[in-house]
Amino acid sequence: IKAKSPKRLWDDCLELEAYIRSNTAHDIFILNGEVPETIMSGETSDISQFCEHAWYDWVYFRDSAVSFPDGHFVLGRYLGPSIDVGPALTAKILKENGEVVNRSTYRGLTPEEVASPTEQASRARFDESVEARLGPGALVEDFEYLGIEDTPTFEPYEDNQANGQMPDPPAEELEPTPEAGDSYANMEIVIPRGDRMARGRIVRRKRDAEGNPVGRANANSILDTRLYEVEFADGEVTELAANVITEAMYAQCDEVGNEYVLLDSLVDYKKNVLALFA
Repeated sequence: IKAKSPKRLWDDCLELEAYIRSNTAHDIFILNGEVPETIMSGETSDISQFCEHAWYDWVYFRDSAVSFPDGHFVLGRYLGPSIDVGPALTAKILKENGEVVNRSTYRGLTPEEVASPTEQASRARFDESVEARLGPGALVEDFEYLGIEDTPTFEPYEDNQANGQMPDPPAEELEPTPEAGDSYANMEIVIPRGDRMARGRIVRRKRDAEGNPVGRANANSILDTRLYEVEFADGEVTELAANVITEAMYAQCDEVGNEYVLLDSLVDYKKNVLALFA
């Protein structure tokens, strides 16, 4: 509304806002301080094409259809980046005749051009031409129908009732077991990994998108739904369920709970008279 862009161009505006949001850090735990684009692609997000110009900014761009002596740059409006079109920093630009072109050579207006009466008259003619072809810009009054109203109350449908009685409410979802006092934290386990056994250390509980630990503890290891992050010597971190960790712990302990390793045989040993026998 502030830019007074025609409503027919607002789909491009929504696309630009979506790109900006995807390249903006949010207070979401699962992002871990990164922007969504970096999490999705695995590469550091490049914001160059989103931070130089705002929606519907005035720009001068090179138009190959313009020949001497009219000049190489013509006036236009910035409509956002052109993804996967042309070289880097290619943008969608609105021309005075209402057409949208993709151009990689463009620049913003200088302070002198902004203050120039001649340039101001050119921009006014540009807006008049665009309005004649694409319609007027949006006003605040166009969105009065979005006014906030009280949430309506609806009567339940008859088929939502059984014998005239409302169905029982769903069972209350149990809260996950807190991480404090967890006996598995920082313990080491040996589990099969590929074609060999690997030693890993339990680093922490697995957390969901809200930062809450996943799963609940249970005396029966089969019903234990907790998940843990296990780090191996090569730095790889793997998610393991509590019952898998419990099985690995039992496999590497003897009857009294002492950790042991499998021994095949002793090679090249001897004893002397000072040896003690039980």
